[in-house]
Amino acid sequence: MAGTYEIGLVIITIGVAIIAVLVSGFALRTAKVALEKRTIELSAANALLRQQMQERVQAENATRESQEQLNNYLTRHDALTGLPNRNFFRDRLTHAMARAKRSGLTMAMIVLGLDRFKEINDTLGHTAGDKVLQAVAKVMRESLREVDTIVRLGGDEFTIILEDIAHTDRVTALAERILHVFSNPLVIDGREIYVTASTGITLYPHGVDGVDALLQAAEAAMHHAKEEGGNTYEFYVPEMNVPAAVNLDMEYLLRRALERQEFVLHYQPKVAVKSGRITGVEALIRWNSKELGPVPPAKFIPLAEKTGLIVPIGEWVLKTACAQNKAWQEQGYPPLLMSVNLSPRQFRQKNLLEMVAAGLRDAGLNPRFLELEITEGMIMVRPEKAIAILQEVHQLGVQLSVDDFGTGYSSLAYLKRFPVQKLKIDQSFMRDLTVDRDDAGIVTAVVAMAKSLHLEVVAEGVETAEQLAFLAKLDCDEYQGYYFSRPVPAGEFTRLFRTTDDSVRLSAPRLVRPHSA
Repeated sequence: MAGTYEIGLVIITIGVAIIAVLVSGFALRTAKVALEKRTIELSAANALLRQQMQERVQAENATRESQEQLNNYLTRHDALTGLPNRNFFRDRLTHAMARAKRSGLTMAMIVLGLDRFKEINDTLGHTAGDKVLQAVAKVMRESLREVDTIVRLGGDEFTIILEDIAHTDRVTALAERILHVFSNPLVIDGREIYVTASTGITLYPHGVDGVDALLQAAEAAMHHAKEEGGNTYEFYVPEMNVPAAVNLDMEYLLRRALERQEFVLHYQPKVAVKSGRITGVEALIRWNSKELGPVPPAKFIPLAEKTGLIVPIGEWVLKTACAQNKAWQEQGYPPLLMSVNLSPRQFRQKNLLEMVAAGLRDAGLNPRFLELEITEGMIMVRPEKAIAILQEVHQLGVQLSVDDFGTGYSSLAYLKRFPVQKLKIDQSFMRDLTVDRDDAGIVTAVVAMAKSLHLEVVAEGVETAEQLAFLAKLDCDEYQGYYFSRPVPAGEFTRLFRTTDDSVRLSAPRLVRPHSA
């Protein structure tokens, strides 16, 4: 019985083991299948991930390449007009010059500058100015061959490189075509804007070598075209660089002239036509350069205006003139009206009012003894703004006079609104006053108009007794000129008058006219 039980137990144990083996085998097969399936899924996922990473890397590479291409483009092209810029220009010009040497053909470089572009920015705004530059770039591209190169150098200047020129007539024809292109208005935001350009041309190889020298030559020709009035073209000749070099030297010396105290003021009296009394005086700057000697105002004043040096120079003139007028008063001479000229750049300065007030305050001069002279052109550029500025200055107590009247384009409608007290007839009308009917008619009309507007009239450049007699018949108020006295230093000026109770009378003989004012 016990043996049977043991046998049965063994059989059961063996059965259980067999079942366990069977179950284990099934589980292993199932696990194997699951593992194989998961392996396949992981492989697929891995492959997909690799593909995505490759695509991402390719996309990043493409983005980087695009950014590099964009950076390279912007490095060599102008962002506003899309034209090649100065960086591209130097490489292109170097290549064109080398090609011209090899081929024996001529290469031309044209520099084009827009005339009075600053006025567009000032009156219409920089946004409109940018649109004008874009429009100019477009019409210029359309007027050139595809093989020609047009570059924006910067600002309102463009340059064109023409290659393989057998005859210079082709360059002249292009210059003429450019002028014709600019004869048509540009339409900017529905507004027609007329723009002209000055063009300078230099040829290679014809005496100028090197990228910088070629560019300098073309720019010199362009500036010469502007000096001729603009809207024209000029071929470069070596003589064009001479004024530029002289101006550069003069600019350097002009910058040092104030600190070296090389400026002096000369004074020219203003005289009442009827009574012969000195009623005022005009302060006129002179420059005695240690290197250049006496420099005429006609040479250094335009340069000072162009470079901005006229602002500190003009401030010095105002302060010195006010101080001198006060000094004469303290010496016992009757008070005179001191006239000081304002330059266009000074008139545009935001601190003009403060500068005038400071000059009066520092000198201790009553404002009614100061007169500022302005030209027609200065006040007619932006007449409404000019009126506001003049009113502020006049409120200080300062007198105002319109200088060189008759040479500009004053509107009578504006003239009667300007807070001015005097008109000065330009000296160009005085020279032939007694022999030229036109000059006599103009002077007669100006005096009559001024009287109708309750303005005093001063005649400049009076040199003869006949001229003075003519002015007396017109009831002109004052005159100044070499008939009475040239401009003289302060020390000599006091010899021109003697004091009486309340007036200053002539006491000097008539002076012979010297070479220049």
